[in-house]
Amino acid sequence: MQMKFSKSWSAFILLKIIYTFVALYVYIKFSTLGDTFDYLQGNYFYPEKMLLHSTYMIGTVAHFISSAVGDVATNLSFCFLSILGLRYALNTMNLNLRELQFVLLILSFPTFGIWTSIASKEAVSVLFMGLIFGNVYHYSVHKKVKSVPMLMLGLYLCMLFKPLYMIPIFAIGLFLVIGKKLRAKALGWSIILVTFFIISAALIYFSIDFLNDIISYLPLHFSSEAKSTRENIFWLRDYDILNSAPLGVFLAITGPTFTEALEKTTHFISLIESYILMSVYGTMLFYIFIRDFVKAKINVYYIGFLCAGLIWLLLVNYPFGVLNPGSALRYRSNYSMYSLLLILAVYKRFGAVKAIKIGDY
Repeated sequence: MQMKFSKSWSAFILLKIIYTFVALYVYIKFSTLGDTFDYLQGNYFYPEKMLLHSTYMIGTVAHFISSAVGDVATNLSFCFLSILGLRYALNTMNLNLRELQFVLLILSFPTFGIWTSIASKEAVSVLFMGLIFGNVYHYSVHKKVKSVPMLMLGLYLCMLFKPLYMIPIFAIGLFLVIGKKLRAKALGWSIILVTFFIISAALIYFSIDFLNDIISYLPLHFSSEAKSTRENIFWLRDYDILNSAPLGVFLAITGPTFTEALEKTTHFISLIESYILMSVYGTMLFYIFIRDFVKAKINVYYIGFLCAGLIWLLLVNYPFGVLNPGSALRYRSNYSMYSLLLILAVYKRFGAVKAIKIGDY
């Protein structure tokens, strides 16, 4: 069994290395690699501010390594950072061989493979999201985190690179901690879940004006000269950030529309990839919920765990991906591993919380 696991990991690592070279020598002919070459060339080399700013941190580290061992080795080092994050997360889950191969297969798709195999914020995101997920999962099963230092490192990097991701992470952490501390049973978890939705709705309601102001400036960060940038038809009136959320979340996940995919080869490939992933995730989610209803039981613990960790994650990501399909695909790489493992964790039904029979209320 161990040899088979090693073969699976070896194949995945080899593919990630291939993606590094594909990105540097093939993909670059069709598109750009974001700020990767700026990082390597020292355009963001600022040691004095590297601990307080994500761009300066990655720019300083990448340029330092590049100066010592070259650009290719630097990109490979970030590639291995993402592998370490994934490995840490998977080591906390009791996956069998088929489940491990399933995860590695899904994470072998080109978009995730390319953006997390170069010197990029996406590679670092996989690292800290892996550290966070590993400890969240461990706490949900064993009522204690796996490693406080690793959790603190993950949270620090998350606050630095993706501060908005702290909202879903805080939500799922609070959901678990309160439930465990109160030793909640099925009905208790139901109350906690309802409270979660009420608080979430209240937060959106009281911050809507602030969000409305932020969203008015966001289109300015996307160049109108870029071929992939969409016309802003999403936020034309006040509070359209909520009205456009359903469509925005969908586009932020899938990336290009069918019409956009026909205009660019890389977009067409990415759209096929997106639809495959949506089909896989949708099937898993459908199975999770339909299984409860067929058995006439609703396991609110799993539903709450999934909602707390996933809904906010999709909501905070959508404004940054809806205006440009390329950006949507790139930003999806930041959280695709986390969301996959979250769904898989619920799919496997980890933990042991009694479900409530439908009608018990």
